[in-house]
Amino acid sequence: MSTRPFRGGAEPWPMELVVPPGFDVPGCLVREGFLVAADVTAHQGVRVTTLERTAFDCVLHLPRLEAVTALDQFLRAGVRREALAARGRALSRAGEARRLREVLRLADRGAASPPES
Repeated sequence: MSTRPFRGGAEPWPMELVVPPGFDVPGCLVREGFLVAADVTAHQGVRVTTLERTAFDCVLHLPRLEAVTALDQFLRAGVRREALAARGRALSRAGEARRLREVLRLADRGAASPPES
């Protein structure tokens, strides 16, 4: 599994994991939380979050430009904008809900590559 960003030669991003409270994984960026079964799938035998959940997390946690760029590609891959908006209605923090609405508004499914975002 690679965490190397789109720009070749750049340093790899840290692996990000959602972990139960109090859990730590050295060398990884951890976010405490819980995942429901519907947000988890397997890829080549490794448990990972679904595209929709990963897109949602990227929108909330990446810097704005990277969040829009990533969401463009998630939308091209089939993630539904409406599904992300529905998740946003369940957010309890106003800042997160506002951030989600902003990035959804800026995202463009027609962007064929990150430089077009």
